[in-house]
Amino acid sequence: MEMLENKIKSIHDQIEELINYAEVKDKEEFYHKAKNFEHYQILLNESRQLTTLLKLSCKTEEEYQRLLKTLETENKEEIMAKLVQFKDEIEKRSTLNKQLLEEKGELQNQIKELEEDQTLTELNQSYVEMQSQLHQKVKEWMTITLAKQIMEKAMSRYEKEKQPQVMKRASHYLSLLTNGEYQQVYVPINSHSVEVIRKDGQRFMPQFLSRGTIEQLFLGLRFALVEEFSNQYFLPIILDDIFVNFDPRRLELSIQALEILAKQHQVIFFTCHPHVTRKIGALIKEIKQISLNHYSSSGII
Repeated sequence: MEMLENKIKSIHDQIEELINYAEVKDKEEFYHKAKNFEHYQILLNESRQLTTLLKLSCKTEEEYQRLLKTLETENKEEIMAKLVQFKDEIEKRSTLNKQLLEEKGELQNQIKELEEDQTLTELNQSYVEMQSQLHQKVKEWMTITLAKQIMEKAMSRYEKEKQPQVMKRASHYLSLLTNGEYQQVYVPINSHSVEVIRKDGQRFMPQFLSRGTIEQLFLGLRFALVEEFSNQYFLPIILDDIFVNFDPRRLELSIQALEILAKQHQVIFFTCHPHVTRKIGALIKEIKQISLNHYSSSGII
């Protein structure tokens, strides 16, 4: 009995010691403080877990410190609002991910059905056959294109080399009259109209040339016809003010071409323009000039 009393007394002493250590008045206050301490331990453990999660979510220590600073400066309402926003975003992404997984499963099922379906085999066979037909058509197209190019080259060669002699002479005179700007006069195959080729290879019909160039073209054709007919009939050439619409440069080039023609033919040139007479006299030395009246003059070359 005495031992039991001593043990009870020892327990009471320990309780009293705990009450004094905890700095409380009685057992009820001690129990309340103990419960608060237990809650504190729980919160401390949660805090440590959250700290670990925050560190894991940050790539570097600097990023972690910036996050802590943000949490310290922003109020609780703002943080909670962001948490709600993040939670909603996570739920949306989770829902989207679920939908994508479902669509993936459906597509895989469709692929499996197509693989088992004979339609795919038939389509592949049709594709191979169409490829073969396409290759054959490409070969035919290449053959036709090559033949077309050969024909075009042959026609171009004919137009350049097999034109009548008068066209070659006209080309020579047109080149002289235009100082090389236009180099060939020809008649396209299956055509009755004359065309000219500029030095850059561009082709023109007469209606697309300037008035001065058209007159140079016709003058070149006249000179070419004169030379062609001179093989059968040797007659003098009579020209009546054919340079009246030429500017000074065209006039000079035309007189130079006329001088070449005059070396083989007698040329009688009529003009009522003194500047034309002076220009002919300046460029061609061997001429005989006859004045018909006070207002006109003619030169015989």
